[in-house]
Amino acid sequence: MAELNAGDVFGEVGYIQEIERTADVIATVPVSALNFDYNRMAKDLKYFPHIVAKLNFNISSILGTRLAGLLAQR
Repeated sequence: MAELNAGDVFGEVGYIQEIERTADVIATVPVSALNFDYNRMAKDLKYFPHIVAKLNFNISSILGTRLAGLLAQR
C-alpha cells in the first residue's frame, strides 16, 4: 500500500498494455484525476502523435524509475 501525492501516477500498466486494471485507489481528500485508456490512446496516436509520444515517454520514465528502485532494494 502507498500514499500518493499530487502529480503521482498509478495504474500505468493498464495504459501501456491492454489489460484490466489491478490497482484499487481510495481518496482520503477530494481529488481530480485523468484516466488514460489504452484503446483511446491507440486511436489518438493517429491524430495527436506528438502528445501520445510525450505521454509514452513520461510513462516509460516512471516505470524505469520504479524498476530501478525495486532492483536497488535487492
